[in-house]
Amino acid sequence: MLQNIVHELEHRLQAVVPSIRWNAPADETLIRQTEEALGFPLPDDLRELYRLHNGEHPDSLGVFFGMEFLSLAELLRQWQVWRELEAEYGDSFDHYSVPAGAIKEQYINLRWLPFAHDGGGNHIGVDLDPGPQGTTGQIINFGRDESYKYVIAESLSDFLKFVLQALENGEYTVHAENEGGEEDEDDEEDEDDGEADDIWWSYGRRSEGSFLDALRTLPLPYPNPVQSVSPLSDIEAWYEGLAPEWRKRIAACGPSIERGFLQAKTLRFIREDLREIEPLRCCRELRELVLSANQIEDVAPLADLPALKTLYLTNNPIPSLEPLAGLSELRMLNLSRTQARDLAPLAALSKLKELDVTQTQVEDFSPLRSMAGLRVLSVSAVDRPEQQAAIGQLSRLQSLTIQCADLASLDFLTGCRALAKLRLEDSSVRDASALAALPALREVELTNAELGELESLTGSRTLQAFTGSFAQFDRLKDAFDRRIDFSSITGGMTREQQDLWSEYLSANEE
Repeated sequence: MLQNIVHELEHRLQAVVPSIRWNAPADETLIRQTEEALGFPLPDDLRELYRLHNGEHPDSLGVFFGMEFLSLAELLRQWQVWRELEAEYGDSFDHYSVPAGAIKEQYINLRWLPFAHDGGGNHIGVDLDPGPQGTTGQIINFGRDESYKYVIAESLSDFLKFVLQALENGEYTVHAENEGGEEDEDDEEDEDDGEADDIWWSYGRRSEGSFLDALRTLPLPYPNPVQSVSPLSDIEAWYEGLAPEWRKRIAACGPSIERGFLQAKTLRFIREDLREIEPLRCCRELRELVLSANQIEDVAPLADLPALKTLYLTNNPIPSLEPLAGLSELRMLNLSRTQARDLAPLAALSKLKELDVTQTQVEDFSPLRSMAGLRVLSVSAVDRPEQQAAIGQLSRLQSLTIQCADLASLDFLTGCRALAKLRLEDSSVRDASALAALPALREVELTNAELGELESLTGSRTLQAFTGSFAQFDRLKDAFDRRIDFSSITGGMTREQQDLWSEYLSANEE
């Protein structure tokens, strides 16, 4: 079955972009060596594909709409790059699955096998570790620039059929740039006259964008695209019934009300003097919503957005967080400069990883203890012992920012055993010696902040980087018995200080 599809694909591509050069088949020995290096077997259909062709020649034009079909050696090399990055970056959470739940929402997963790439760190691959709503073997996009991950096709065979169908239907553009820099575009199977100096091809009629960009507007996955379920029976009537300012905003989202707004994955309305957000109740596929710097008081419509993952509400007069209590997929929430007082409605948000409650009216931080997933926290004015005690019980917290605080000591942080990064802004601490005992601390950053007992930081065996004023840098630069990263300075410097700092960095380059 797959063999027939590939042979037909070869035939079609020969007519469209004859300079594509397939590699010879991979033998069983090479396949097994690749599997041994990976530590797990290739799926059957990927094995079969490589038995037909071990990728394409590196100077070829990209079998998959300009994306290179990787050889097994290159597949393994790029997989190993991701493996090296996994420990530090693998669990970053600003990633989104489309459809929701089909793909694990992370930056790196070593069970994603890249078989195509764009040359810039982005891939098409086979997903062998899908989300709860996904299927093993589904074809997805992932990589450096791919925060939204789509199930492109339900299997490798289906993906190859998708490419073949695009060729049959003329859903491609062949670009030919001549010596004078002029570009010709053909979206039909015209003959190649051999006069072009540079030829490439892309998905879509008269298109210059990448295939990965096109994913955002395609009905996916192939061949059974997920049908969006709108809560509206009559979209046009709903739209006409909205206030003029909302009709204008929605029209600016794109030519299609449904695709541009109702099915949007990301929406940003910043400094638009928004007071009511009722139309957002219908955006059931939203993953990221930015509503910063408006006049919003009531966030009740957000309760109907089950897939919401990232939410910015900063600088709005919002008093109650009750409508957010059911947003079980929420990972990041910014409440800075709101009128929020009570964090109790957030206590059940077990997936919440990042929370900013700086410059709010929150006084009771005890609900934070129930947020098992919390890793990044920003707070301000935590001067009361009970506030400090609540923060000190967050044993899994990895990053903490404290603003506008006057603290006697940082002893309350001794319970934060996983804390790797501490930021202090517009604050003072009379005794910072407790930092030396934190077993995971790697970075300290001070912005207009004073630390008493600053030199006690030299007792930390884990600290790798320090950012502070020039005066603080000058006190610490020769105090450690190992190299510390002082490559950032906060606040101004005189020309003489700038020269001294630059000389130090040059002398201590690795």
